[in-house]
Amino acid sequence: MKLDETIPPTAFILDLKANAAIIISLQLTKVDTARGATKIFSGIVLKNYKGDLQRGSAIAYAGMSEKKYAQNSLDTLVVFLKKHKKPLLYVRHKNIFYSTVEENAMIQPYSNLDSLLLFGKDN
Repeated sequence: MKLDETIPPTAFILDLKANAAIIISLQLTKVDTARGATKIFSGIVLKNYKGDLQRGSAIAYAGMSEKKYAQNSLDTLVVFLKKHKKPLLYVRHKNIFYSTVEENAMIQPYSNLDSLLLFGKDN
């Protein structure tokens, strides 16, 4: 574990996991402000923990985060998402169908997160 690594409580992660239809590890490539505090995050799927998104596919989703991201960020995040039947937003000629489960449902990967997300994957 790195000294600057912030580890969220396990109960928080398990709650996000239970409420998310999709959980992915993502290479963040772009962050745009949509409306107010809502941002549009774009990136490439690195790993799929839950859901049907494939590794290497591009995704854009709406979310709110207290963290300040550079517009052209290259952070790696684990993201807990839900998919909507109708688009939430229309940004840059794209319909946005995905959003985070709740505010701050994007976290930096940490040492034990992989095993926590993979445990009970088939449930």
